[in-house]
Formats: sequence, C-alpha cells, structure tokens
Amino acid sequence: MIPSLYPLLETIRDRLATINGVTTCKIGLEQGITHDDYPIIRVVPQDFTGSGGNNWDRRKANILIYFGAAVDESTDGLEAVYSTLLDLETQIVEACSIKGTGWRAKYTGTITDEDRLEVYKIMAVRIEVEG
Repeated sequence: MIPSLYPLLETIRDRLATINGVTTCKIGLEQGITHDDYPIIRVVPQDFTGSGGNNWDRRKANILIYFGAAVDESTDGLEAVYSTLLDLETQIVEACSIKGTGWRAKYTGTITDEDRLEVYKIMAVRIEVEG
C-alpha cells in the first residue's frame, strides 16, 4: 500500500505552528492572505515521487515552506526585516529536522523574493522528505 503524505504535511505544519511569533501556519497558499496574517508560514508541496527501486511503500516529497513578514511593521527598515526572517528561517529548518518517526527530512536550501515585493518580505525553505 502506498502511504499518504498528508499526515507528514500535518506533522510539519504542527511543528512550525509552535514557533514563537508566527501569526498563522497552514498547509497551502490560499487566496486572500491579508496584512493581519503576517508573520506567516505556509507548507506547500512541490511534488511527490517514489523513493526509487522496487520499494512501493516509500515516497519522497519536495516541500516549500513559505514564510514572510510585513515590511512596514519594522521601524528599523529592511535590514531589521531580514534579521527577523533569517532568525525565523533557522527555527523553521530546526523544526523540520524529522528523524526516527518513519520519515526523514533534509534541508536543501532557502530562496528569497529578491526584494521584489514592496509591502512584504517572503522567503521559502526547501526540504526533501522521504518515508
């Protein structure tokens, strides 16, 4: 039987929701996110694959964990927003370190919005999970 990956997404969401200062943490990037929702975390699967070989009971997923903050919330400018988000990034990577539960997670990188958004600063941690 091929395992469902949704319980893993819930586990990741629940771990991330405990990070201090996060206003909302959900699976998926829904429409209608407002200024009041920030700082946010969103768990968004990119793809699901087999783990290789003839082992049908294991799967892999690449997951993006979006997080962001409103730029105008900081009176100290964009540098303070970067500082806050990079602290949050460290906590996200730490929370996604899953081992010994039948799953493993591996951090593969972090991407940024390259300061293209005026009102919000968004980044995304990329992890690979297998189980």
